[in-house]
Amino acid sequence: MSAMPIALLLTTAATAAVGVAVLRTLQGLRRQVAALHHELAASRATTVPHGLVPAARSASDTDEIRAAVAEALAEERERSSPRHGRSGPPRSRVTPRTRPRCSVCPTANCSCPASRTS
Repeated sequence: MSAMPIALLLTTAATAAVGVAVLRTLQGLRRQVAALHHELAASRATTVPHGLVPAARSASDTDEIRAAVAEALAEERERSSPRHGRSGPPRSRVTPRTRPRCSVCPTANCSCPASRTS
């Protein structure tokens, strides 16, 4: 036999050995993942029987929350109270622009072609 067939035989044997090792490793990893999956499913089934909804608040907690909200609203009203003798909401500095009255339509803000040219 010459050296070439022996080299090819050795290369094929080495490749087969590496392939077998990879397959065994993948089978082991698959078993571990399956075991972890079953463990996770079992822990979820025993830990959360009623879901993730929190319990209702007690009456004293509700009263504290209402008092805090009322206090915050009062502070907000104080901060936005009229200043300098003006009443009502602050005025906008921008005045709305209206189109001139249309010569064809009786409305002030029409969209007909006659009002666009003027």
